[in-house]
Amino acid sequence: MCGYHGWSYRADGVCVRIPQRENPENVAGVRVPAYRAAERYGYIWVALDEPLTDIPEVPEASQPGFRQVDQFYEPWNIAAFRLMENSFDAAHIAFVHRGTFGNMERPRTDGHRDIKPTAYGFEAVNESRVKVRGDVAHRAVYTDGEDTVRRTLNTWYMPFARRLAIHYPHGLIHTIITCATPMTDRSSMIVQWVYRNDTEEQVSSADVVAFDRAVTLEDKRILESCDADVPLADTDGEEMHMRTDYPGVVMRRMLAKLLADHGETEQRAGG
Repeated sequence: MCGYHGWSYRADGVCVRIPQRENPENVAGVRVPAYRAAERYGYIWVALDEPLTDIPEVPEASQPGFRQVDQFYEPWNIAAFRLMENSFDAAHIAFVHRGTFGNMERPRTDGHRDIKPTAYGFEAVNESRVKVRGDVAHRAVYTDGEDTVRRTLNTWYMPFARRLAIHYPHGLIHTIITCATPMTDRSSMIVQWVYRNDTEEQVSSADVVAFDRAVTLEDKRILESCDADVPLADTDGEEMHMRTDYPGVVMRRMLAKLLADHGETEQRAGG
């Protein structure tokens, strides 16, 4: 068919069809770039180069008794690393989230503990005494009491994905998956969904989304005010850290090592 009705050969012997041109002459550069892509958890995952690791395995996705609730997919004016660092900052909960579940009466925290590095990230656990405020929060957590405890297993998938499995005393498990894709140095596309071991009849998806939405908007307000140029160095004094920032320090060190292992270096704004 090549040579007729819009078909032509490229120099490499590939037959190309351009329906709008009957006899295309110069088709040497006619091609569409192909990238590795896979569907997982209802989303398309794309690798622009040879991937270093597989798509993260989320155990709740295949575990009986869990349902998936998609929450949002939208751009934020933040650096993706800031969002990941914030996900492991136990100290901000009492202050930033005082309108949703933060407990200002107990602002002190030991932070995340038992940090266990993996090949491309780490796991950490945390326990926080929190408040459940407002009708939406009470419906989402389905508890009448105001005081409760959140025991969490937080997983970082380097560089910009995390899994936060929240366990409540009455048996509810609420696992949040958050992924950030950098679009520019100062903006990222954020996608979030959750898994829960309850049913739509017990708690509507709308209430699940509404509560987490209120929480994430509290984070977004602060994160969009932060400098997007995140330094990976943690001992030069450019940014100060306290004990509860240790997960973020580990993240910086692991990401810097990954770059060095592949012959790359950190690129700062204006550098």
